[in-house]
Amino acid sequence: MRAEDAIVALVPFAAARSWPARDAGDRARFDAISAIAEGALAALVDRVPSHAWIAIDAKVRATRWSPHEHRARERWLAITPDAVRASASLLALASLSLHASGYVREAALVELMAYREEALPWIVLRTVDWVAPVRARAAGIVRDHLRRERASALLGVLPLALRLLAFSRVDAGPVVDGVVATVRASPEDALRAGVEHRSASVRRALVELLDHPSRELVDLALHDRDSGVRSRVARHVGTEPADAARRALLRRDPLARLRVRGIELELDASPSTVVPVLHAALRDPERRVRDLALSALASRGERVDLAAIHRREIVAGRISRGAIRVLGDHGVASDWELLVPALDASPKLARAALGAMRRLDRSATREIRLMLVDDPRPKLSRDAMLSLAGQIWAEDERWIRAYLRSPHVHVRAHAARLAIQLGGWAPPLVLLEIASDPEIRMTVEHALASWLGRRWRAGAAPSPEDARALRDLLARTSISRPLRDSLRSLVDFLSPGAR
Repeated sequence: MRAEDAIVALVPFAAARSWPARDAGDRARFDAISAIAEGALAALVDRVPSHAWIAIDAKVRATRWSPHEHRARERWLAITPDAVRASASLLALASLSLHASGYVREAALVELMAYREEALPWIVLRTVDWVAPVRARAAGIVRDHLRRERASALLGVLPLALRLLAFSRVDAGPVVDGVVATVRASPEDALRAGVEHRSASVRRALVELLDHPSRELVDLALHDRDSGVRSRVARHVGTEPADAARRALLRRDPLARLRVRGIELELDASPSTVVPVLHAALRDPERRVRDLALSALASRGERVDLAAIHRREIVAGRISRGAIRVLGDHGVASDWELLVPALDASPKLARAALGAMRRLDRSATREIRLMLVDDPRPKLSRDAMLSLAGQIWAEDERWIRAYLRSPHVHVRAHAARLAIQLGGWAPPLVLLEIASDPEIRMTVEHALASWLGRRWRAGAAPSPEDARALRDLLARTSISRPLRDSLRSLVDFLSPGAR
């Protein structure tokens, strides 16, 4: 369950202290429910960005209650404004600020004022409330915050404020604009705190908001661990000599589009000295980066044989995913042999080599890819299985039967998926023999159902020997009853005499 959905489910129960109670026993029980729900909410609230409360606010009222929750729903909807004071904690009041009743929401806002900046997300959210008194109350509280609070207190609600500016339910512009303007006009130390904020959504929103950030803020954002922050701050890197180090940082970024941006900036900044940068980009693992470098070199009259460059790298033992992918895209059919040693390297290199070998020569590499289905590395085994689509022949049945006895669950599951490509009635004969394997039973049944759909259309009858073997397997194999009945009916229909 997503954090937002869990919060939606917990909100009515976090306000249980305000539910109407018949006696002291009910009150004690509701207090315990509220304490448990608040504890669960506390663990979830920090996991969602502030702008997520827009969707949560809508879902709390639109959610469908399950039948066994009808009493909780009635108690939640029966909360009155006078009962709001019973919920003294921040999260309980925040939950009540999402209530369906405007009177309850307004009463919750009055109580939330005591929590100052901690309650700002829920107060700012109510500035777009569809009930005018609630909206006016929230706007007044926010204006009071803008007069008294430091700008750093508003950083946490910046993503929410920016999202609300585009909100169409009511005009939140004057109030929310004040929040955004206050943050934009913050002193440098406050902006630095925002760029180093623990929430990635706050860092993204701040970088997106600033039109002319200082060099120090740009440097901080370029080193951010979040790719969204780095992508947003890249627009502030220019072609001036002072930005040379920042352009180099973009060219080394893990994100391909930022590496492309760094090369494009370098092309504009120093067209006469950019050739070494372009040659280095030819070894990039991403094709779009290499294509940009090739195009730029071609415009300078330099023709580059990419395959030859990376072939030399691989022969020299300097194997990388970039070199493997380039050879797979631009090499000749016989280059697949150079990639065989990479199959014993790390899983990432092995998977890249497998894909390149398939692109270079599907026919010559078929047997190697078939052998790799039995690899103990699950992802490599899966890639090998997927690469064999349409390339399984009748003589491969012995391989598949051997793989179905593998000690590795993923190998048996992948072999079951390959079995349905065997010709004739071999797939059910092979699969029914291992259908009772509890670890891959669902996979086998899915494969049998897939084969059965094809066989109904093909309509070829099994041989008498196959028909007898199938009936025997169906009698002693534990598979789902509808699937067993369908297989038996098909066999009986196509070969009624083979009993």
